[in-house]
Amino acid sequence: MKYTRKWLSFIVLAGALSVTGCGASGTGEGAQQAPKEEAQSVTQLQPDLKTGVNSVLQEVQKLENYLKTSSQQETINKFGKEIAKKWDSFEEDVEKAHPDQYTKIEANLYPLIAETGKQQLDIAKIQELVKKVQADLNMFLKQLQS
Repeated sequence: MKYTRKWLSFIVLAGALSVTGCGASGTGEGAQQAPKEEAQSVTQLQPDLKTGVNSVLQEVQKLENYLKTSSQQETINKFGKEIAKKWDSFEEDVEKAHPDQYTKIEANLYPLIAETGKQQLDIAKIQELVKKVQADLNMFLKQLQS
């Protein structure tokens, strides 16, 4: 997963450099427009992040509710994969725009995903991680809303 992030980061960086290089040959107007475009993209990014965080929170809540009544390994594995898929869909945006929150969320989220993928499930540990992930995501969501 980290290899994929590094590779994607490299591609994004290369693309950004090529776009920046193209703008540099202009009359200088591109340099004046760049801060405006960045501000607009951050503003547009916020609703997407809120939607993404809410989708991950919903999936974590479903897992928590499931664990109250059952603990079938196959179903828990599916929850973990779905949580990872939803987080991965916007994770890079969180990392760029909110690096501190990103680090805090991933400190509990990846262990949760790892635990849900194991052959021998530790339900108590999964439940503990679910609570931590919910707290982290809720805190981040409040930060996005303010």
